[in-house]
Amino acid sequence: MNKEKIVSANKSILETIEDARSERRQTERTGINILPKELRFLFKTTQFEINELITLCKDDYRKIIVVLITKVSPENIEGYSFIDRFRASPFIFINLLALHPKSKVRVKGSLKYAAVKILRRNKTLFDLARKIYIKVRG
Repeated sequence: MNKEKIVSANKSILETIEDARSERRQTERTGINILPKELRFLFKTTQFEINELITLCKDDYRKIIVVLITKVSPENIEGYSFIDRFRASPFIFINLLALHPKSKVRVKGSLKYAAVKILRRNKTLFDLARKIYIKVRG
């Protein structure tokens, strides 16, 4: 009887080990292995500047950005079809992914980036903002 318990315990241990291995293989396939080798060091990063991510937006950037922000492949994200509509604008695409509940990183500098973009389009607003900044800064 003790032998049967030991055998069943061994079987359950082996099953849990196999489950853990298969889960690990699955996460490796969907996470870091999607990234190109030169960008794999960014996978463990938990904070990004918006400018860093926008510089990565070349050619078909969607998979890379999704993996960096959510740590999973695009197929595993609910509502990705809606977010994918904004692929023409990397700034909006990145911010929508950063706001998604599955997001694992913080994206900093979005407000500053948007403000500078708006101010660069209007020279008088840019001059006014610069004067205010100089006065406040002292």
